[in-house]
Amino acid sequence: MKVGILSMQRIVNYGSFMQAYALKKIIEDLGHEVIFVDFHVGLTIEKKKNLKRQLRHCIGESYIGAVYHKYQKKNCDREMSELERKYIECLPILGISEERNYRENVDVLVIGSDEVFNCVQMNPAVGYSPELFGYKNRAKRVITYAASFGSTKLDDLYRYQIDKEISKYLRKIHRISVRDENSRKIVSKLCGITPEIHFDPVLVGNVENDVVEKEELDKYIAVYGYINRFSEEESKAIQNFARDKKLKLVSLYGYQSFCDQNIACRPDEILAYFKNAEYVITDTFHGAIFSIINKKQFAVFVRLNDSPVASNQEKLQDLLIRIQLQSQKVTCLESLPDILQQSIDYTKVDVIRSQQRQRTIEYLKEQLK
Repeated sequence: MKVGILSMQRIVNYGSFMQAYALKKIIEDLGHEVIFVDFHVGLTIEKKKNLKRQLRHCIGESYIGAVYHKYQKKNCDREMSELERKYIECLPILGISEERNYRENVDVLVIGSDEVFNCVQMNPAVGYSPELFGYKNRAKRVITYAASFGSTKLDDLYRYQIDKEISKYLRKIHRISVRDENSRKIVSKLCGITPEIHFDPVLVGNVENDVVEKEELDKYIAVYGYINRFSEEESKAIQNFARDKKLKLVSLYGYQSFCDQNIACRPDEILAYFKNAEYVITDTFHGAIFSIINKKQFAVFVRLNDSPVASNQEKLQDLLIRIQLQSQKVTCLESLPDILQQSIDYTKVDVIRSQQRQRTIEYLKEQLK
């Protein structure tokens, strides 16, 4: 069977790459041909709302599409970063090229995993794209796997008056699987159905067996987060722990000014850096998952909804609860050393992962018959 995956495979992010790779691997192991399907990037909801208001007032509805395209192209014309170049180098691992592949004819289209439903987020590389909800697809059947609304809440859909539109798209999907409680509640409220919840494919895809070994650095603590998102107080607490342990701090992905070394590696190399770290400190969803599958001592900073930086409260807390590792959440900076050094029962974690992997396989087998 020809299966298309509609996901965030082109977003320059290690988590986006690994979840795409893991889901592809799981489906191929079930005996299917897998291709990735792209979506057209739209304006973010906020910019779209403001621009439409201005355009309607100035030039009328018929010119909106042309101006959208010009606006999008202007935002894409910029110099490519080192990480972006390395990301593009790895696209063949996913079986995709730089050429976009829209609305492919497939037997089944799998939307997910990742934050494909996070429709009010402010990332211009994604924007609001109805195609991520299955709009105008060419598949015989459409399902989702571990799809997430991310930081989007039900109230956000009401506030931007897109709840009915999203509901219409969701109702046309044959089977919905999400990865967190927030997403389950939104789908349930909008559609009157209770979707299944499945683990992110990186947790159940055995990708840790595919680690690309790297020449080991000197003993280090891996710091994994978006650029300079750790506060000054958090940075000092992390530096103090590293000093006490006589370990250097190595930042992966986002530049962190307080670290001794910053590395922008290829996405297929990221697991090796987690595997070889003495400890991991992260404030991201996939940073926690990379730590778990490599059985590391790690600590997680959860960004709350009222945080001055982007919130990840829903997905991170949901993950820690489901994997029974709430103890790794940093609730106060004084607890950071204790959290990093406390023993983690990975035997229990592996049992949970094994059970959830079986659920994933059963779900996909049933939906891809």
